[in-house]
Amino acid sequence: MPRHQYDRHALCCAYQIQDTLRQSHLALLQDHARWAVPVMQQFTQLVRTSALLARAVSRSPTSRTARMVDQRLVHQLRSTTRDMQTLEHQLTTDSCPPIPPLRDLLGELDQIESEFGGWIYDHLAKELSTTTEPISLEGIALGPFKIRLRLGQTITHLLGRLCWVQALEPNPATGNSEVTHPHVSGEAVCVGDAGPDLIRALRSGRVCDFFLLIRGVLENYNPNSPYVRLDEWSGEPCSDCGQSTHEDNRSSCEACDRSVCDECISSCPHCDKTICFGCVTQCRSCEQTSCAQCLAPCASCGDQVCADCLDNDLCPTCLENQHDDDDDINNESTNDTQESPEEENATA
Repeated sequence: MPRHQYDRHALCCAYQIQDTLRQSHLALLQDHARWAVPVMQQFTQLVRTSALLARAVSRSPTSRTARMVDQRLVHQLRSTTRDMQTLEHQLTTDSCPPIPPLRDLLGELDQIESEFGGWIYDHLAKELSTTTEPISLEGIALGPFKIRLRLGQTITHLLGRLCWVQALEPNPATGNSEVTHPHVSGEAVCVGDAGPDLIRALRSGRVCDFFLLIRGVLENYNPNSPYVRLDEWSGEPCSDCGQSTHEDNRSSCEACDRSVCDECISSCPHCDKTICFGCVTQCRSCEQTSCAQCLAPCASCGDQVCADCLDNDLCPTCLENQHDDDDDINNESTNDTQESPEEENATA
């Protein structure tokens, strides 16, 4: 007799797994039937085109109409063949394996206990969970993780609705507290290429293999698709963009003393100070970037301009306006001092 024959908790969990598999298989069969409908409709169209071709040939075998209908029939046959091959691939990929008997599912629970040291079933939430050993990747301790499988959901390719991973002793990335593992953000795990294997394991009732596959994702690091790279895990976040950076890849802004990454740092062309993007400003005249300390206000309009554009405490625009005003005043003075010929004759 199975060890769990009189274990009511285990039986409740096994029955729930069976019920989930039945509902998932039913939904998958309904999908298969729905996918087949467009292909069957194409067969109806083939029959109509064949009949049309027969009528065209009976009237005039060499007519242009007969040739056009014949080409249409060939095109429809090719299209139907491609769609049938696509349908065959879908039906083969998303197959319906037999639902395992209750004793096999109880055996899966035994195997989970052997591999992980135990499991928990929440009958109200319809959730089966287990816990990994503490995980370390490249010397970074990430702690144990609780893997949670929702049994009340239809098994689809949307694993985010079925599985969650919870860090029990979180050591999140410095720049993002939601990332508790390079492949876990929040409680969503990025499984990568393991997705199809996980779906097949669930649909066949191999729940222990499902947990082992998730544990394999957690115990391995893929540097090509992490939420946060391990070499940036403990780095200081950039004050501008928020990305975690190592000491070799960041600098301190000489204007505000904030720490920023190399991609968010700049330098003032006037004093060569290292400044972050938040402290970069522009000369209102030449629009060249600068730090605030290298700009001065125009005595007339108050615009901040660089030393190259400031002349007698005036920006180029105000300086030009001043020159124009001076010219106007000089012209008026000259006109006032010059007497007209009539006035000179009158004086004489």
